[in-house]
Amino acid sequence: MKFEKLSSGFAKKISIFLLVSIVVTGVLAFNASKIGDFIFVTKYRNYAGFWNSYPALKENRDFIRKNPSNDSAYYSLGQGLYGLKAYDGAIDAFTHAIAITPNAYYYWAFLGKAYQAKKDYAKARDTYAKVLELEPGKKVNYTNLAWLYYFRLPGEEYKAYEVLQKGLEKFPTDKDILFDITRFYLYDKNEVEFRKYAKRYLKIDPTSELIKKAYEKGFESVFGSDKPTE
Repeated sequence: MKFEKLSSGFAKKISIFLLVSIVVTGVLAFNASKIGDFIFVTKYRNYAGFWNSYPALKENRDFIRKNPSNDSAYYSLGQGLYGLKAYDGAIDAFTHAIAITPNAYYYWAFLGKAYQAKKDYAKARDTYAKVLELEPGKKVNYTNLAWLYYFRLPGEEYKAYEVLQKGLEKFPTDKDILFDITRFYLYDKNEVEFRKYAKRYLKIDPTSELIKKAYEKGFESVFGSDKPTE
């Protein structure tokens, strides 16, 4: 009887301990969630449009809490933060998405956009290069990287031509790729290369005033000595 009483008392203590542990764990988890929400709101509340976006952002964050391995949720969160111009938060979210699914080129593409918007052009360059490596079948992946080389990375402008020429090997009649390589040669006042590509471009788009005027009337008819910045 004495042993049975001891066993019964011990079992009750274990039951109480387990019950208290469950309650405490639940309270801590609940508080951690609330603290996380408070930190998130405090961090981003001053960004324009935050409160309009908050329900969707909170839904993403709540989903991530329950599904921490869901790359799409991080991607959606990153897009929302990017829209708020909260670029550091967007970069963090896209990086998480990439860690889960490293070969999704569109995750890398948005990460590059966030770095570019933050004016971290070296990281944007490396990211866009990764995008092109993962998906060489998208024309915009050539023009995005070439634009960055030409307008935002002094000393690396020549790489824009390399990228666009690779693009033309794959898409020889693409209007956007041809336009960029033609105008870059125009801006650099390289008349030989300009005329070569302008001839090809004007067969596709004979309405382009910039290219047509420079091709027919010369460079000085388009702009003076200053090179365009965009």
